[in-house]
Amino acid sequence: MDGNKTLELFKLFIGNDFIDINGLILEINQYIEESNTIVFEINNKNDISYHQGVVEDLLSSHLDDFFNYTSLKLNHYITTDTNLYFNSEFNKKLSDTLNKINKLEIIDDHNNLLITILGESVDFNVVYMSDRIVIYNNFKPYKGIITDLNEDSFLSSNLIEVITKYNDYFKLHSSGLESDLFYIELDKILNEIPLICESDIAYFYHTDFKFI
Repeated sequence: MDGNKTLELFKLFIGNDFIDINGLILEINQYIEESNTIVFEINNKNDISYHQGVVEDLLSSHLDDFFNYTSLKLNHYITTDTNLYFNSEFNKKLSDTLNKINKLEIIDDHNNLLITILGESVDFNVVYMSDRIVIYNNFKPYKGIITDLNEDSFLSSNLIEVITKYNDYFKLHSSGLESDLFYIELDKILNEIPLICESDIAYFYHTDFKFI
């Protein structure tokens, strides 16, 4: 079928020249006939938080429906400035949740130590891939204590030593343990956003100690 006719048929099928994905507008930009590819451009006029991997999956379901109806297989490409976007409301929810964390405390069962770090969250950074979102809590430590639980005695208040013990502990355990211990509330916030939460995307949270 002629490329223009294919594109017009697709527009007729979706009833418009754009697709609304939970409030995020994907406008049809062009059709590349050689590869049967529709190029979409994101119009985020509604200021929706999104992960492009989730958007891609939902868009694919529309193209699959079109294939099932017409037997015409279409590919897609999305042009966007960013693959992950948090709006100001979502950023505030994350910040407010992290700001409640003023103590990090773990029990090192192997060495029978209690490791305590007091401080405050000052900011966060986000790293993302197609299958995961990693949020780094920038935590400014004020005080650290290592307690020997065998002797119920104080071992060290050297902040660098305490942080080293803290990091060493998590290096020996699963990457998700720190997330489960201190940042489980962030899961609830991420799961509220339809274009971010998806079973195929994992969330991880880590503490990044800042001394400035």
